[in-house]
Amino acid sequence: PESDTIIGLFFSDSLRFNLTAIENSTVSDNYIHSIELLRPNKSDALAYISGQTSTPPMRYAKVVINHFGEKDPVFCFYKVGLVPVTDATIIQPLMEIYRTDPTRCFNSGTK
Repeated sequence: PESDTIIGLFFSDSLRFNLTAIENSTVSDNYIHSIELLRPNKSDALAYISGQTSTPPMRYAKVVINHFGEKDPVFCFYKVGLVPVTDATIIQPLMEIYRTDPTRCFNSGTK
């Protein structure tokens, strides 16, 4: 499934996320908390549904990483796309749906 290719992307050595597989993780590890399809922009979806365009909205995933293995543990939200994963897929901070500094993660307060 698509989520497996996204997981593989984050576990790539070149990205250096230093992740632990969820089944082996503890509260002090970095791990993937969740992966879900990111809803398209409403205007893009409506244009496709109404027939104004024959091109479906581009598909992205939202990935939440628990960076609990760091000095200051945080949750970080990433936008991954385009989905399905190809050599052109990129990972970037998810900025569209959160009204905070997009370069800042949320402190988990666990340490």
